[in-house]
Amino acid sequence: MIQRIQSIFILLSIIATALMFNIPFASIYHPDAGIFILKATGLYQFVQEQEILQSAIYPLLIIISITLFFQVVSLFLYKKRILQIRFCTFSILFHLGILIMAIYYVYQATSNNNATTQYGFSLILPVIAVIMNYLASRYIMKDEKLIKSLNRLR
Repeated sequence: MIQRIQSIFILLSIIATALMFNIPFASIYHPDAGIFILKATGLYQFVQEQEILQSAIYPLLIIISITLFFQVVSLFLYKKRILQIRFCTFSILFHLGILIMAIYYVYQATSNNNATTQYGFSLILPVIAVIMNYLASRYIMKDEKLIKSLNRLR
């Protein structure tokens, strides 16, 4: 299972998705209110070296969890290639949704006056995961074509 190149691509996509839970999407600096960190779990404010949850972002957390579930299931569906391709496609769509939602929440958090934003590495992770899922789908399709051509020869 793991020796297949597409399984490695799916595993890298799982790692990229799991990292989105811990790495901040953006750091927002308000001159009056202080420093805010946008993570998958919510918007946190730094007060005296402690993170205080200002607002929870459940839709982003839920879509990341669903995407991670789809990818883990896809990793273990190596015998059902067509279903694995579908799960990879759903995962690509959900990653694009994660990216759009994360950009929306960053924009919403910085819509106040004079806020400066430093974007985090987590905004790149959905793009990396989309690329990995696309490559996995492509190699799964190659395997499927190979199996169909071998079945024709029998």
